[in-house]
Amino acid sequence: MWLSRITHCRGFGIQSPSAFAFVCYVVNERAPYYAYTPLKERFSHLDGMQRKRYRLYLRLANHLQPTAIYTVGASRNEARDAYWQAGCRKAQCHHVRLDTATTLPFAGKEQQVIVCTPPLSPAHPLYESLLLQAPAGLVWVVEHIHSTRTARRHWQQLVADERTGVTFDLYDCGIVFFDHLRPKQHYVVNF
Repeated sequence: MWLSRITHCRGFGIQSPSAFAFVCYVVNERAPYYAYTPLKERFSHLDGMQRKRYRLYLRLANHLQPTAIYTVGASRNEARDAYWQAGCRKAQCHHVRLDTATTLPFAGKEQQVIVCTPPLSPAHPLYESLLLQAPAGLVWVVEHIHSTRTARRHWQQLVADERTGVTFDLYDCGIVFFDHLRPKQHYVVNF
C-alpha cells in the first residue's frame, strides 16, 4: 500500500498552502515531540502502526489545541486517550459509547473540537448529527477507513458529502475538516 501511495509523499501535488503545511508539519512531522519517550515507556505494548497513529493524534491535538476531544467507541482506550491528552492538556477528553450515541454536546458552539470514531454508517444517528450540527472548528477523525469494503464505502460517502470541507485520506485513518472558508478538497496522503 505504501508503494501505491508513493506519489502522495510529503505533500507532493497539494496546491493549497494550508493543506500543504498541515501535511508537512502535522501529518508527516518527523521531529521528536516532548511526550514521545514517556508515552512509549508507559505504553510499550503498542505495535508500530498503533503507535504511529497515536503519535499523529498527539500532533493533531497539539496543532489544533481543541477545547474538547470525543472518542466514540465500544471500549475506553487508555493509550489513545493519553496521546490525545499529551497533545493538549487543557482539552477535556470524553468517551462516548457508540451504541448509545445519537448526538454530542458541542452543537452550535464555535469551538475547536476533535471527534474520533470508527467508520459510521450514514444510517447511524450520530453520523447525521455530526454533519448537521458541525461547528466550523470540528475536526472528525475516522479510524480504519480502509479496513473493510463497507468502511471504504462509508468513508467515500463522507468525503462526497457537501457538508464536509477539506478531507485527508491517510489510509489507516481519515481526517475531515468542517471549515467552509477553504474550498472543498480531498487529499490522499502517504502516511
